[in-house]
Amino acid sequence: MRLSGDWSASEQLTGILLVDQKGEETNHSIKLANGLPVIEESCAEASPDRVDTTRTLIDSLPFTWDDILMPFLQWTDITYLGPDRYIGRPAHRFVLANDEAGELPAKVIVTLDEDFAAMLKAELVDQDNQTYKRIRIGGFKEFFSGWMFSELYWEDRVKRESVRMEVDAFEIHQ
Repeated sequence: MRLSGDWSASEQLTGILLVDQKGEETNHSIKLANGLPVIEESCAEASPDRVDTTRTLIDSLPFTWDDILMPFLQWTDITYLGPDRYIGRPAHRFVLANDEAGELPAKVIVTLDEDFAAMLKAELVDQDNQTYKRIRIGGFKEFFSGWMFSELYWEDRVKRESVRMEVDAFEIHQ
């Protein structure tokens, strides 16, 4: 699986390229303009009102576009919980509350690296205060273009499914 992105201040294109054991490729991508999904290119009849970023992206993988795009990072109701440590790094924990009452996640507990402000872990919590999904970084690696996470884990705690993504290349295009 290859996750790629092309982002600017007003527009974002994110894609996933899946290569099966036979070498056949399937591409899924979504385009966002000003933070709103406008087209899902893998959908034959894509239109702005048909993009559902909360559904499972690919049947065999337990994550959604929202899991990849992490829209909760744009929420404004933020509470600082205090200092923490994660994968040996000094960090800070925050609670981000969902402005939309009754929507999932109700809140997200985010752990940010102290030095780089990089997200290290996010726990998606429901209205009963139970973690139902978790996204976490497994480590960092220096690539030609700079530092990037080397592993990323998506865990669906309800279904007891997880995906581990290993980063083998990272490049920043100027």
